[in-house]
Amino acid sequence: MNQIIYKDKDIIVETQVHLVFVDDKGKPVKIPDEIYTKFKPYFCDTIKT
Repeated sequence: MNQIIYKDKDIIVETQVHLVFVDDKGKPVKIPDEIYTKFKPYFCDTIKT
């Protein structure tokens, strides 16, 4: 996800946020469907199609 933070009309920070989902043992897991659906507008095109 890209994130841009403004102060008034000036950009003060531009960043990319990478989300990683892990189980209780610390192993990577698929993005839960509920979270994927809610965050989909913010994902880049390479994330889960």
